[in-house]
Amino acid sequence: MIDRCLIGCIDSLIEPGVLSACATAGMVKTEANPVGFMPGEAAVFLLIEPTREGDPQAAVQIISSHHTIDRPYLDPEQPPMGRGLAKTVIDARAGQPGMTPLVIADLNGTELRALDWGHALVQWRDRLGEFESDVWLPVESFGETGAAHAGLALCLAHEACRRGHVRSGEALVVLCGEGGGRGALRLRLHATPLQ
Repeated sequence: MIDRCLIGCIDSLIEPGVLSACATAGMVKTEANPVGFMPGEAAVFLLIEPTREGDPQAAVQIISSHHTIDRPYLDPEQPPMGRGLAKTVIDARAGQPGMTPLVIADLNGTELRALDWGHALVQWRDRLGEFESDVWLPVESFGETGAAHAGLALCLAHEACRRGHVRSGEALVVLCGEGGGRGALRLRLHATPLQ
């Protein structure tokens, strides 16, 4: 049995070769292209270990995780219509009324991701009721962090709860991959005192 695991989430979209390729593909936000992403980078390392219910050391607990494959964002001729994104969130909320009070999403400024999110909102409202959650977009502070988004979102949720910016309770991390992956992590947040 494994007692604990260290997971590293690292990505950089500011390396010159990657940035140049993304700019050539029209994916980067510029004066001429206001619907692209802002380049960024992040590195996050998470210690994952089992906990008992009510453990005061458990700042963030992953209650459930769901993943599915939908259409990739890379093909504008066949845009995603929110089905995969809606399914992962609805599955993550299974048995729970409504939406969590906090959603941390990786909307990054690109048209197809916004289109996907908009279609998913309609489906969420149909199944979960009116969408009244606070939505945090880490891209506004860190730029597009790609594969590091999930780890970054977990750290943001923990720090926000620890500093009293959000109450203890639940949050939802919504994940979207350019290649079609969609995911959702349902979190339980516990306030831990500042040291």
